Amino acid sequence: MMIEVGFKSKFLPILEKLVMTDKPHELDVNRVSVTEVCQCLRKSFLMRKMEKPIINKHLFEGKAIHLYIEYLLKKYQGEIESEVEYEVDLGLLCKVIMKPDVVLNDRVVEIKTTDRYKISNPIPEHVIQANFYAFVLNKPFYEIIYIRSKGNPIAFVNKPDYKLFLHLIKRIENYHKHLLEDSLPEMETKYCDRCPFYYECFHQAKLL
Repeated sequence: MMIEVGFKSKFLPILEKLVMTDKPHELDVNRVSVTEVCQCLRKSFLMRKMEKPIINKHLFEGKAIHLYIEYLLKKYQGEIESEVEYEVDLGLLCKVIMKPDVVLNDRVVEIKTTDRYKISNPIPEHVIQANFYAFVLNKPFYEIIYIRSKGNPIAFVNKPDYKLFLHLIKRIENYHKHLLEDSLPEMETKYCDRCPFYYECFHQAKLL
């Protein structure tokens, strides 16, 4: 069957608008999401400025898994809290938005997806995020579960670390400062290899 090309998509603009509405772009400068500061601050800053969202399979994979887990919990374990958004006042100049995946009596659980088969340690950015949630919610443990493309899920459990908590507080303060000043945060090159703004950042660096 021949598919004629040249026609414009009607649904793609709708999808882009829906994704934009669900992303942190709509947050004001005095509300900072924890997920924004667990990655490159420059990337988060630029994502707020985007007119169109980044839409790829990883976005939908993550969302689909979280929605399915939320559905199962509500259906069979309704007392377990999942996907609840907290707006936290930590005495900073901004409010902190956090949305842990699952909250149990003694821990916060973060559920991640990965294409890696062998995982000997959790990814540092995920540790910082889960650690922060556990510390703020006064939980003695945090747990990070990886849903892998191949193989069974794997879990890592640890106790919250105060130094890691303070580390993220400093990143929140730094990011908020750049939002207020509308200034571009410094490049964090350890995140560059898979960043959608890679060419934009390095092109700008050459011009400076």
